[in-house]
Amino acid sequence: MDGRDNLQQVCVSLPAVSHRESVRLGNFIDPFRVSWDGTSRREGLVVENLSGDGRLHAASHFGLGVLTFQIPFLFKTPGGWNLMVRGPMNRPKDGIVALEGVVETDWSHATFTMNWRFTRACTVEFGLGEPICHFFPVPRGAVEGFRAELRMLEGETELNEKFKKWSESRDWFLWALGKQKPDVVAQGWQKDYLQAAKDKKLLAQEFVDQRPRNESNQSDGNREIP
Repeated sequence: MDGRDNLQQVCVSLPAVSHRESVRLGNFIDPFRVSWDGTSRREGLVVENLSGDGRLHAASHFGLGVLTFQIPFLFKTPGGWNLMVRGPMNRPKDGIVALEGVVETDWSHATFTMNWRFTRACTVEFGLGEPICHFFPVPRGAVEGFRAELRMLEGETELNEKFKKWSESRDWFLWALGKQKPDVVAQGWQKDYLQAAKDKKLLAQEFVDQRPRNESNQSDGNREIP
C-alpha cells in the first residue's frame, strides 16, 4: 500500500457520509467533448457528441467559457426548504470547474441549469454517467440564524485542554514521521477524527424507503436519476 492508497483509506468515510446526505445526478446523455478557445464569445465554446448524433443537453448559453447543462427534472421541496446545487463532491476535473448556487425549489415552477466554467482554454470530455452535479436540501434562513463570535480558546478550559493534547500529539507524530520511525511509518496516519467518531452516534443514516411496499414498487412514470 503506497501513500495514495493510505490517504484514500483515511478519507473514504467522509465522502461516504456526504454522499448519503445528497443526490448525485450523472450525465444522462451521450459522452461528449467540449472545447473552449479562451474568448468571451458564445461561439468560442464548442460541444461535440462522441457517440452518435443525438440531441445534447449541454451547450454554450452564457459565453465566457461557461458550459450549461439543461436539467430535465422539476424539483419540489417542502415550504422553507431550498436546494443547494453544486458540483460533484471530491471529484475535481482538470480545466473546468462546477459553479454552485441555491435554488428556492419550494415555490419555483421552473427547472434550473447546472453550469461549469473553464479555467483555461482547453478541451475536456464528459463520459456517460459521469457525475455533473450534487444537490441537497437546506433550510432557508439557516445561515442567518447564526452569529459568528471570536473568543479566546483559553476561556474554554475543557476544550482548550483537549486541543493542546491533540496538538502536542500531532506535532510529535509529524516529527516521528519525518524521522522515519518504523512504528509511526507503519501507522501512517493518526486518524483522530475517525477513532473518536466510533464513540459517537452517526448522524447520517442510510436512506430507507418508508412508503408501503406496493407504493414503493410503482414507477409512476418518473425517470430514475442516473
